[in-house]
Amino acid sequence: MVVVSDAGPLISLALIDHLGLLEALYGEVVICETVWREVSRHIERFNIPQIYTLESRVRPLSGENTFENGEAPLL
Repeated sequence: MVVVSDAGPLISLALIDHLGLLEALYGEVVICETVWREVSRHIERFNIPQIYTLESRVRPLSGENTFENGEAPLL
């Protein structure tokens, strides 16, 4: 299973030193570049250098941003 997460859960899991839960629960974890930029801005502020273990999971994602036109994404 692949999970593309937003920054909040990644920062929270890093703060409690449980980033490994993502891989344990979901197997493959992919983070889009935008989320990585947001997460990496907080590494020094929250003293969470362990989040660098996720850097190899950052992938460019492309596609239409359906939120810009007010539509909800199809699940």
